Amino acid sequence: MKFTLSWLKEYLDTNASVNEISEKLTSIGLEVESIKDFSAILKPFTVAEIMETEQHPQADRLKVCKVNAGNGEILSIVCGASNARAGIKIPLARIGTMIPNGNFEIKKSKIRGVESNGMLCSSEELTLEDSSEGILELPLDAEIGQPIAPFVGMDDCLFEIAITPNRGDCLGVYGVARDLSATGIGSLKEIKTEGFTGNFESPIKVNIEDNAGKYFVGVYIKNITSNTSPDWLKKKLESIGKKSISAAVDITNYLTFAFGRPAHVYDADKLKGNLSVRFAKDGEKIKALNGTEYNLTPDISVIADENSPVAIAGIIGGEESGCSKNTRNIFLEIANFNSDDVSKAGRQLQIDSDARYRFERQIDHLSYKHYKTAVKLITDICGGEPSKPVIAGNIEYNNKTITFDFSKIKKITGIDIAETKVNEILSALGFQKNNNNVVVPSWRNDVSIEEDLAEEVARIYGLDNVPTTYIEKPAKKQSALTPSQKKLFEARKILTSQGLDEIVTFSFTNSKFAKEFASEELIEVANPISSDLDVMRPSIIINLIDALAKNIARSRNNLNLFEVGNIFSKQKGEFIQKQCIAGVSTGSKREKSPHYLQENIDVFDTKGECESVLSLYMDPSKMKVQKNQNFGYYHPGKSGTYMIGNQIAAVFGEIHPEIIKKFDIKQKIFGFEVFIDNLPQLKPKTNSAKKLLQENNLQIVERDFAFVLDKTIPVSDIISAIRKAQKDFIEDIRIFDVYEGDKVAEGKKSVAIKVILQPKETTMTDEQIEQISKNLVNAVGAATNAILR
Repeated sequence: MKFTLSWLKEYLDTNASVNEISEKLTSIGLEVESIKDFSAILKPFTVAEIMETEQHPQADRLKVCKVNAGNGEILSIVCGASNARAGIKIPLARIGTMIPNGNFEIKKSKIRGVESNGMLCSSEELTLEDSSEGILELPLDAEIGQPIAPFVGMDDCLFEIAITPNRGDCLGVYGVARDLSATGIGSLKEIKTEGFTGNFESPIKVNIEDNAGKYFVGVYIKNITSNTSPDWLKKKLESIGKKSISAAVDITNYLTFAFGRPAHVYDADKLKGNLSVRFAKDGEKIKALNGTEYNLTPDISVIADENSPVAIAGIIGGEESGCSKNTRNIFLEIANFNSDDVSKAGRQLQIDSDARYRFERQIDHLSYKHYKTAVKLITDICGGEPSKPVIAGNIEYNNKTITFDFSKIKKITGIDIAETKVNEILSALGFQKNNNNVVVPSWRNDVSIEEDLAEEVARIYGLDNVPTTYIEKPAKKQSALTPSQKKLFEARKILTSQGLDEIVTFSFTNSKFAKEFASEELIEVANPISSDLDVMRPSIIINLIDALAKNIARSRNNLNLFEVGNIFSKQKGEFIQKQCIAGVSTGSKREKSPHYLQENIDVFDTKGECESVLSLYMDPSKMKVQKNQNFGYYHPGKSGTYMIGNQIAAVFGEIHPEIIKKFDIKQKIFGFEVFIDNLPQLKPKTNSAKKLLQENNLQIVERDFAFVLDKTIPVSDIISAIRKAQKDFIEDIRIFDVYEGDKVAEGKKSVAIKVILQPKETTMTDEQIEQISKNLVNAVGAATNAILR
């Protein structure tokens, strides 16, 4: 939000300095981003007059100007501007002057053999406009030799402040003045909307369909005699970087920046019949005032005549109905629209405008009264005769009332303020107190609860007045982390200790790769930050592999990466978000050296990393491990899934060779994914004390078994059967050999397993060991039809 000091003082009676105003603005939450003192910037540039011009002897597009610089000083300056001519007054930069927009110094020089002793400046070179053609022509009454600042309306300070999204009321200079007045730095001047008498019924009527807008106030003004803005209006807009277009348009811009009240004017002669505020029809288009044609959809609110849309509601007008200096009959629009509709349409069409910026932050509902201000200005400046106002929708407004306990101010803010001071602050901000009820003004859409009122009081009273309060140290330390957050923290520590590096990637990814990893419909991003980040990631593995590819391309071939984040899918029209821990590894575990051979990462390393995460939630040995059939981006013969009932808890394995080819990777990649949402829900422990270490001095007993069974049966079924058969004494189960070949029947495999038994109270007898062994063999046989080899 930009405004000049002089504009602020039109509404705020104050003698405060620029620094005092700046400090006060920042202290009340309207942070000052910059202050430009144009009179200081433009001080080196003085008024000069071109006495005569002649064609440059060596260049068709250059002129040699004889310039009166004042005090009898005559300079010869070469100029390429098309409007350079005798009799005009222009800004002069003498030798040694720094030009603001290019930060270069003017030096005495020869241009195509002709000496030039200065520079005649354009408004762009003086940073008065973003772009311009020709040199800046100053008023003919400008005094030669004097600084140009007063003659371009720049003998002023320009403030630029940051406005938070909730403070739509400060998107007009008057709102800023109101906030400042509440601090006591000055007093707010009352602004009255002057009335007018409409002499005839408007020939253009308005209606609102399907709640496409809140209200629309229109006034037809006929027979305007001029559409040229006066100097005061031009300078006011130019001072904040806005170009003058025509008087009627400039007046609507004036309302926007003075009172935060967007408005629009149509060339009434270009409208076809009456207007309606409605949602666009499928296939409709509009060429906007910015010269761009937009395709409209049925969820975009528009203002349309009886032929087609003439404006996108709350955002921008149409080119075909736009006003020019030749316009003679106009139709004024002062309307209010649904902030959500404006925001969605603006994002969809990617249009940024001053009107959109204000409507999506909600304007003062009662600011429609400024249609009177607009009509008064238009008829005073342009002439013409106004109609009676046409009103569609509901202009009535019911103020919100908040029950406010003033004793809570100290509890909420920590500041002890007298109730009289609280009343004074709220009253200055426009709030009205009625016993313990506070009536919220129409321009404060962001205030709805007691805490909001307390914040307003603290903001104006001064946050630097909040006393320092030291929080007592609790007797017992309490973690700020929830049990689930602690588990994720522990998972990070475990994976990092195993040599994996954590990275953080975007939640978006490239649809070209994502379709290979998605089992459900991809979620497209409506307004992607990059063309290759156009969908939400269905798997973290995609971004991890992409990170590997970028590192491998830079000769970093041995990598272990992991990420903790969310994955996204769309099932039956519903958006689903799940938490996941994923890792990828490639290359060597260790480089070749004189002491040991090079050892490459394999699928069992990845399986171990996966189990280390799962072990935080439950014992992986109690999960069923089965062949991977759900994740096509893993190698079908070198991957598996951990199951809890019918839920997939995790997947691990080698990434499919066809997938890594798409990333232009030529070495094997192994990965795992743990789906946190499918694991047992955690509950806070009532007793966090560790169990006592149970020592056992009895000797362990080891027994080896070799089972022959169908090769389609998972080895995990054998382990599960053994554990169920003998829970009390089994310390560990280890697979040490799997054989398929001519020593066993076709379609069969031999699995050798070591079972480690730990006696509890007494040493096992041979009979006990024999009985346990028999139980284990019978259990495996019953579960898998396996026989001892």
